[in-house]
Amino acid sequence: MKKLTRKEVEAEQHRRLRLYYLHRECVRRNPQYGHQYHTVSHIEIPRTRLSEEQALRTQWGLWHTDDLPVPDQGVDLDRLRQGVLPESSQTLTGNLEVDVLEDHASRQLTRSLLHPHRQILEEVTPDLKGFVFLLYFPEETDTRFPALWSLTALDMRRGKAEIEEGFQRWVHSKLTLRASHGLSQLSPDFRIHLDQAFEYLLAYDLKQQGKTFREIAADIWPNRISEERTRQAKTYYENGKHMIEQPPLLRLNREHVTIRSGSRRRTWPLKEQKRGEE
Repeated sequence: MKKLTRKEVEAEQHRRLRLYYLHRECVRRNPQYGHQYHTVSHIEIPRTRLSEEQALRTQWGLWHTDDLPVPDQGVDLDRLRQGVLPESSQTLTGNLEVDVLEDHASRQLTRSLLHPHRQILEEVTPDLKGFVFLLYFPEETDTRFPALWSLTALDMRRGKAEIEEGFQRWVHSKLTLRASHGLSQLSPDFRIHLDQAFEYLLAYDLKQQGKTFREIAADIWPNRISEERTRQAKTYYENGKHMIEQPPLLRLNREHVTIRSGSRRRTWPLKEQKRGEE
């Protein structure tokens, strides 16, 4: 695996944060989220309110290190479009998706381990401490080594490079075995032009302010007004509306679940614009 340079790592982190902020601004504008936010914010018992806030973050794909976005109090879209992130972004960490299939599998396994006749999580022996266990339930049938599951342990006291190498070897061996049985990796064809996507939201906001599509086009593309741009502004507004109805990270999550469940369908009807048309 090619090791990324520091500059490449920073560029990828910046891209992830821009995508997260795009998602966050879509969630902020979603009417259903706004209703839920106001309901939760009026809960008087602090512990209950905190619990409901965390549940709201999980439901809407918001990072748990982030404050809930307040409806009607957005950040500067023009600055986000230009790649300028808020100072608060420096404290944010999280995954770009909360995978419901993986979450369900983890809960199922936890229930099994917590079964009354299985006390592994209640009485951990010293021999188990400091290890990460990789438990795999194969789809494929290995005639050479038939088994319902396989277990691999990684000692977290090893050096970081050794741990990463061990994990990569484990992943490679499982993917090689899957490929030998005709099982391919399933991932959605998720592409999004962040610069364009922020313009979609900008067009939506301008329309909410009562501007015409011609006026919106003038704001987005100054000095390049035409009938084509006016029609394009309408498309951008419609795409912004679709993004708000289904924020990007929730769309990504649903695409993952749908394709891996074997019933792929189109869930985000954006009218993509070619860069050459802008």
